[in-house]
Amino acid sequence: MNPGARHLRQRAAPLALVSLLTACSGGSGPAAPPAPQPSSVALVRVSQPSTFPAGCDGVAPSGTLYTDTVAEPYLAVNPTSPANLIGAWQQNRWSDGGAQGLMLAASFDAGATWTLSRAAFSRCTGGNAGNRGDYARASDIWLAFSPDGAAYALSLSFSGLVLAAGSSSAMLVARSQDGGMSWGAPTALIQDGAQSFNDKGSITSDPLDARFVYAVWDRITSAQNGPSWLAVTSDAGASWQAARSIYDPGVRNQTLGNQIAVLPGGVIVDVFTEIDVSAAGATSASLRAIQSADHGGTWSAPVKIADLLAVGTRDPQTGAAVRDGSNLASVAVAAGGVIYVVWQDSRFSGGQHDGIALARSADGGGTWSPPAQVNALPAAAAFTPTVHVRADGVVAVTYYDLRNDTPDPATLPWTVPRRLRGARELRQRAAAVLRAIDRRRSAKAHRPVPRLRSGLIGPGDRRRGPRASSDRRSCGALHGDPRVAPTRATTHHAHARPAIRRFPALQASGDPMRLLVQWLIEWPERVARHLAWLAPLFARITVGWVFMWSGWGKLANLPQVTENFVGWGIPLPHILAPFVSGVEFCGGLLLLLGLVSRISAGALGVTMIVAIRSAKWGEVDSLETLLGFDEFEYLALFLWIAIAGAGPLSLDHLLQRWFGQPDSQPAKARSAPA
Repeated sequence: MNPGARHLRQRAAPLALVSLLTACSGGSGPAAPPAPQPSSVALVRVSQPSTFPAGCDGVAPSGTLYTDTVAEPYLAVNPTSPANLIGAWQQNRWSDGGAQGLMLAASFDAGATWTLSRAAFSRCTGGNAGNRGDYARASDIWLAFSPDGAAYALSLSFSGLVLAAGSSSAMLVARSQDGGMSWGAPTALIQDGAQSFNDKGSITSDPLDARFVYAVWDRITSAQNGPSWLAVTSDAGASWQAARSIYDPGVRNQTLGNQIAVLPGGVIVDVFTEIDVSAAGATSASLRAIQSADHGGTWSAPVKIADLLAVGTRDPQTGAAVRDGSNLASVAVAAGGVIYVVWQDSRFSGGQHDGIALARSADGGGTWSPPAQVNALPAAAAFTPTVHVRADGVVAVTYYDLRNDTPDPATLPWTVPRRLRGARELRQRAAAVLRAIDRRRSAKAHRPVPRLRSGLIGPGDRRRGPRASSDRRSCGALHGDPRVAPTRATTHHAHARPAIRRFPALQASGDPMRLLVQWLIEWPERVARHLAWLAPLFARITVGWVFMWSGWGKLANLPQVTENFVGWGIPLPHILAPFVSGVEFCGGLLLLLGLVSRISAGALGVTMIVAIRSAKWGEVDSLETLLGFDEFEYLALFLWIAIAGAGPLSLDHLLQRWFGQPDSQPAKARSAPA
C-alpha cells in the first residue's frame, strides 16, 4: 500500500466494538448478561518525543520526515504473566513509506508504567552491518508471545524504495526473554536486494507449544508477482529454518496480509488476500486460506473464503481517500478451533461504500460461511476491522465508522451501534463505541496519516494480543485492565459456545496438575505430531491389502459369490455380486496407493454396512455381538480414513501438491511499502 497515495483527513471516526454470539443454526440460547454502565479509564502515555539524532538513517532523504509521529502501535500480553505487556510502534514516519525506527516498551504493572526499549531493526535503533540491522527504515511491527513467556518482534527493514536500483529489504525477528525489557540481536529470516521486496509480515506462536513460531509475508519480485513466504523455528527461536515460498498465485499476481492461525493440535492455516490481474489488466481480489498439518512443511491447495469487494473509504466532507485497511483481513481462532475472519467489503451496500464482513470456518479452513455484515449502521462507511476471540469464547470485532462525521474538529461523538443482522450463527449482538482519535490535524501541511489499525485484547485472554488502536503522536495504554483498548466504552457481552472446552492455563510451572497434563497429554501429543504420517499409512496398507485380495478372490469365483447373494436375499445378485467384488478389489488397490482414498474408503464402508445388514443381521442379539463382527471393525477403519484422508505418504497428497492450486489470474505488485 502506498502511504503517499492515501493522505487522509478523517473526521470523528469512532471505533466500534461488537461482541458476537455464535449459534448452531438457530434455536434459543442463554441470555446475554446486562450491559455494564459506561466508565472512564485513565490514559497513560507510552511513547515519548523522538530521541533519534538527525541523519541517523545514514541516507539522503527521499520524502518528508515527520518527526515525533507514532504509527501503527501493537500490544501483546504475556500469557504467563498478564500484567506484563509489550507495546511497539513506528517512530518518525516518512511520507514515502516506513519509519526511521521501531520503538518498543514493556510494562509489568498492567500498563500503569512503561519502560522503553529498542531492537536493532534499523540504523536509528542500533542496527549495523554486524547485527543484521543495517537498514535505513523499518515498518510493519508485529509482536507475539509464546506460551513460555518468550516474546518475538518482527520487522520489515529496508533501504531505498521498492524494487529501485540499490534498494534492499529484509524480514528481521528479535527475541526477548525478559518480558520486553531487552531484545537480542535480530535474526534475518530473508534478505533481498533490488530484485525483490519483502512486505507485510506477521509472526504467530503456537499457543500450546513454545518451540514453534511462524513468520509469514509476501515477497514482491521484479517479475511482477508476490508469493507467500514462510520461516519457522522449531526450537523456540534458537534457530530458524530457511525461508521458502508456500504459495505462488502466478505471474502478475500477489498475496498480501498473510497471517498464520494455529489450531488445536498444531495444524496451521495461512489466511491472505490474493490480488489477481488478468492479461487485459482487470484487477480482482479475494480472501484465501491454505492449511498445513506438518508445521508448514507441506500445504493444501488454496480455499477461497470470499471475494474481497472493498471500494475504500473517503472523507464525506472532501471526498479525499482515507488510507484504511481495505485490502487486509483480520484473523482469530477460538479455543475449539473455529476460525473467524473479518474485512472491509462493499457487497452490503451494492458497491456504494464499505461495511464490515465476517466469515467463519469450523473445519480448519476447508469450508467457510457466507459473509455476514457486522457493522451496526449499514448506511455509514465502516473500515479497518479487527476480530478477537477471548479464552471464554466471547467474540469481538472492532472497526471505525463515519456515522457521526462532522466538520467540527473539536467534536468527537460516540454512540452504541444497533443490533447486527446477517449470519445465522450470530444470534445475539451487542456493541460499544469507543472514543476515536481525531486525525483532522494530520491533514495539515499534507502530512501523511498512518494506516489505521484497531484491535482488542479481551480480559482473561491467554493468547497473543492483536493490534491496539493508534494515535498519531503517542501510544496509549490503560491504567487498569491492560487487555482492553485504551478507550471509554459501553460493552454488551454475549457468549459463544466453543466446540471444545479447554482446561484453564495454570500459572505456576511447578504446579502438579500442570505437570500431570504435560506428561499425560501435551508431551504425547507433541510426539504424535511427528508420527502423524504413520497412522493413515498403516491403516491404508492393512485394509487395502485385505480387500484387494478379497475382491480378487470373489472376482475369480463369481458363481459362488452370486449364489451367496441369492441366499442372503440381496436383490439383483447377478449385477451386484460382480459390482461389489470389483469395489473391494479396486477400493483395496486404491487404498494401497493412497489414491482417491476418501472415496474408496467411503465405498468400502458402504459395502460393510450392506454386508452386516444382509448377511449378519440375523446373528445380532446384543451390542457386543454387533461390535464383534469383523465387518464392523473394518467399517470403523474406513470411516476414519474417509474423514482423516490418506496422509502425506500417498498419491492423493502428491497430486494435491502438483495440481491442487487453481489456475490464477495474475497479481499486481505494489509500488511502495506500508
